[in-house]
Amino acid sequence: MSLQINNNNIIKLEWFEESDQKDLSNYLCKICSGVYNNPVLLSCGHILCKKCYDLDKTKCSICNETNISIQSENPRFLTLYLSKKICKCKNEQCGKKFNIENILSHLKECPKEILPCKYNCGNKILRENLENHERGCPHRPCVCTLCGKDLQKFKYLENHLEKECDKNFIKCEFCEENILKKNIEAHLNFNCTKSDKKCMFSVIGCEEKIAPNGNEEHLEKYKLKHIELLAQFLLDINNKTLNIYKKINWMEKKK
Repeated sequence: MSLQINNNNIIKLEWFEESDQKDLSNYLCKICSGVYNNPVLLSCGHILCKKCYDLDKTKCSICNETNISIQSENPRFLTLYLSKKICKCKNEQCGKKFNIENILSHLKECPKEILPCKYNCGNKILRENLENHERGCPHRPCVCTLCGKDLQKFKYLENHLEKECDKNFIKCEFCEENILKKNIEAHLNFNCTKSDKKCMFSVIGCEEKIAPNGNEEHLEKYKLKHIELLAQFLLDINNKTLNIYKKINWMEKKK
């Protein structure tokens, strides 16, 4: 069974100056392949990172010898040598340098590390900007504060308020009546007593606007036009019906 190594605990050789990498290649843990981190000398003579030893304390993960024990933690000869080596932050935009003892703690909070947004929006952001991004991320969780519906993602809120929310009322600018936002257009066009409205024949082509309380006058004034529009509408329906009938008849004959 292979050991499950946490990559966040590995001090990588490439983080060090090129001039040091050749010598440090002799001080790599055989388990994680990183530079020794809190090394322990085992009774079998092998050296491992403490974290690698802790993965399986029943045997040496190099020679498989059992009944082993730690002879020395952070052997002095090794820690003195490694403490003099300087490594750089792996994040290119950072540029800071540290000794082995501090590099991992820095990496856990380096402001220049690029991280994915936790809301899976696909963006990768510098740690120093991540909090602000996630605070305004369109994929962040969202619940409508008016009706309580769980919208899953914030990006759906605008459409929900515009077309779905049953508690999103706005005041009509003409009559000041509170109307559901999704119904405001119909209210202005047909029901508002103080705004110009659409004619009831608008569905068949009348484009005239009716002033408040001017419905009867409009219907009288445009009576002939409404009759012509209605006649044309019925004629169009009749033609479409005939075309459908002809097509069906042609298909039947073709069989």
